[in-house]
Amino acid sequence: VDTLVNIESLTGSNFDDHLIGDAANNTLWGLQGDDLLTGGADADNFNFGSSNQGIDTITDFNSIQGDQIRVSAKNFGGGLTVGVLDAEEFTIGSAATQASDRFIYDDTTGALFFDPDGTGAIAQIQFAQLAVGVALTNSDIFAF
Repeated sequence: VDTLVNIESLTGSNFDDHLIGDAANNTLWGLQGDDLLTGGADADNFNFGSSNQGIDTITDFNSIQGDQIRVSAKNFGGGLTVGVLDAEEFTIGSAATQASDRFIYDDTTGALFFDPDGTGAIAQIQFAQLAVGVALTNSDIFAF
């Protein structure tokens, strides 16, 4: 396990990493493995290149500070377009409730899932873990 501290742009490895930002705006890429990501104060970007790189735990997500979950539209697939996630592509619960749902946040467990079809034909994949009860919305997720 690698631990890197107080660097504003961090990229992890193919293993389980612990990336810790500082008080500035940080960009954290966990890559492969089940990573522990801590942005610190200010507006942080937690980047995900694909939905099958492990389950990264974001320890301090705070949308009020401007934190954002950023995902690769190309690599996640599911018809994502670049920009802030549309409201109909996001739902709170444990599973998609309509075919347009792509991101499912279970606020009782903190699990964040991606569902490429919203129908259950292709299983949803947990790619991130947040604190229980984080007030996550579609505007906190950005596809690049």
